[in-house]
Amino acid sequence: MKQKKIARHGWRLLCTAAVVATVLIEGCSFGRVDSIEVLPTGRKLDLDRNVYGFVKGDLVEFQMWGVGKCTKARLNFGDGVVIYEDNIDFGEAGAIMPWVVKHSYQGWAGPKTIMAEGVTNCRGRVTAPIRIFMPSNTFGSYREDFQLAFRPGSLVCEPVPNVPPLRPNTLVNITGNSGPRLRINFNCIFCSFNPDGEPGSRAPNNFPFPGLRKYSLVLRVGTQLEQGGMNESFITRQSGPLEVCFNTDSLPLLDNTGAWSILIVVDESNAP
Repeated sequence: MKQKKIARHGWRLLCTAAVVATVLIEGCSFGRVDSIEVLPTGRKLDLDRNVYGFVKGDLVEFQMWGVGKCTKARLNFGDGVVIYEDNIDFGEAGAIMPWVVKHSYQGWAGPKTIMAEGVTNCRGRVTAPIRIFMPSNTFGSYREDFQLAFRPGSLVCEPVPNVPPLRPNTLVNITGNSGPRLRINFNCIFCSFNPDGEPGSRAPNNFPFPGLRKYSLVLRVGTQLEQGGMNESFITRQSGPLEVCFNTDSLPLLDNTGAWSILIVVDESNAP
């Protein structure tokens, strides 16, 4: 008789444990982010590079798809802007609904990576590429490079205007426009150069940037210095404004004549 009571009591314990386990499993169910869709509305074509993208300043619509309910998720637009959203209900299989967000890119043009990921009670991390173009004054012509023409002023270095600071791990490509008029005369004999500066030279200590080419373009981001020229690229190691500099001993700079024209492509695909 006593053994039967113990058996019945043990069975009740097992049943209770099973019920508790079921409740815990149901209470810990997470939502999931599965994919990002960039809607093609308003998409343009860069004919030079044969790539599609969206014009800076235009609204771009994103749809994030998943399953279940997420307490919190975040969306990184790839331009340094991150948003958080609470209580996202994607629905269940057969009746799913997207999380819809619109965003207007205002910073650098160029390639970027969008990332959506779960934060609280939400699994999944998904990415998608996007390209942003500069506004164009020519109908049907869209480019992702920033075109900059500049000449010596009162300072050795000047920040590129109307753009935000660069972020770490950003790829910067510089291409110089060629032409006999796109040179700077540094006020000395045979001292008219394009952004490459004097070929094979190494600036001495009386130049602003010793060790880099004489009379050349130098790029600066914070304390990071990079040799510029007609075709150069580098990856930023820190954040800061992109500055264009003249490596010259010909001072004051206002005595120098001419100008340079460069194309800047900023690839933020791997920037945090």
